[in-house]
Amino acid sequence: MIHERHIQIKSTLGLSMQPPNNNPAPPQSAVVGSVAQPQHQPFSQPQVQAQPQVTQFTQPQLVGQPAKMQQMPGTVMMGGGYPQTSAMTALILSVVGVLFGGICLAIPALIVANGALAITNQFPGHPDAATAKAAQIVSWVIIGFTLLGILVVMVMIASGSF
Repeated sequence: MIHERHIQIKSTLGLSMQPPNNNPAPPQSAVVGSVAQPQHQPFSQPQVQAQPQVTQFTQPQLVGQPAKMQQMPGTVMMGGGYPQTSAMTALILSVVGVLFGGICLAIPALIVANGALAITNQFPGHPDAATAKAAQIVSWVIIGFTLLGILVVMVMIASGSF
């Protein structure tokens, strides 16, 4: 009865109608992709080995002009491929100029900020661009207030009210 049930299952699955072999064949390897996996075959069936498929990928082609990475003399490249600037130094000079130095620190801060902006404008997305622009703005504001203060003092001296 078990033998009939076994044959019925095999015929349903479309397998051969041969009686079971008491001496099963030793496990054989079949190649699936690039990994060999043992395959047990209790009945003698033709063995089919899968061939690994090789798929070739092509790189997408970019349209437009490639970005040029030119290093300015005296600059050091940062980790992300951008040249290093002195934008933070310019910002520190300009902020200290607001508190203590006035125009004496604002002019050097403006010079350093303009140098940093010259570098950052060559590389879109440079991380120091905003810092250099902020240092430039703060420096110009300090210079403007200092010149305005000097003008007010000169008008007061000229009018004799000082």
